[in-house]
Amino acid sequence: MRNPATKQADKSPLKKGPLLYSIAEAAERLGVAASWLRTESSAGRVPYRLIGSHRMFSEEDLEQIVKDAYRPSSGRTRYGRR
Repeated sequence: MRNPATKQADKSPLKKGPLLYSIAEAAERLGVAASWLRTESSAGRVPYRLIGSHRMFSEEDLEQIVKDAYRPSSGRTRYGRR
């Protein structure tokens, strides 16, 4: 028989891993430069959380950044035909 405390822990809303990511950690997860993420967050173009004086990113923030960055292909190439 399982311990009731263990059963409660299984239903925890917390995901494994950090709750919030630093700029460097978030940039690594997104595959972008930390300087780009710092610039974009300073300009208010990407979501973030301010914890004290530190900009931090949640999983939801990272998902939103990816969602907002999506641009469908136009089917055209940048340099044209050769």
